[in-house]
Amino acid sequence: MGQFLLLMLLAGCQQHQEVSDIAANTISASVQAQSITPEEDKSLFTVWGYAEPRNGESRGAERNFMEMSARASAQQMLTLAAGVSVKNGGSGLDVSGGSMVSMVVRNTQTTASNCLVQASGPVIASVPEGMKKIKTISGAAPLAKSKFMHELLKSAKTIFSEIKTNDSANTDGFMILRKMELIEGKEPPECRYELDVYAKE
Repeated sequence: MGQFLLLMLLAGCQQHQEVSDIAANTISASVQAQSITPEEDKSLFTVWGYAEPRNGESRGAERNFMEMSARASAQQMLTLAAGVSVKNGGSGLDVSGGSMVSMVVRNTQTTASNCLVQASGPVIASVPEGMKKIKTISGAAPLAKSKFMHELLKSAKTIFSEIKTNDSANTDGFMILRKMELIEGKEPPECRYELDVYAKE
């Protein structure tokens, strides 16, 4: 099924692709990007990306690779903000579709041990016809080692598992990341989130 975003594939960093077993199949993004809009446009959505060096140090090429991974992580969050299709199957939560959103990096904080990227992009989420909002999930999770993505998928999986349908083991749905806010003073960094979960009517 789907794979990580094209940029995540370019980065190829295995430690940043460690989501849980429920996310064995993850986001596949369209190669068509949305156009950039002015900074003051209210449709701009702010996200955070995070990466750590593969070999315990970040010099030269390794530093560049780490920064690329952090940007790819931010790009992935923008795709979630635009909305992705999901299916709660017997083997876990399959995520597919989504659009690659044009991204502008606002700030990059790089140290010898990690890289934190703040980015934004023009996001206008569109819910497919036939989808009904089930719940908005809120919480907080660390960015390190893909724990933030793991938390989002785990929370969505729980909601879909509670839905009573004729075929509850195979529920079609949709989810949108509505908020991603950095929590000050946390190390490694953590973000608050709000996630809208939809299911097929």
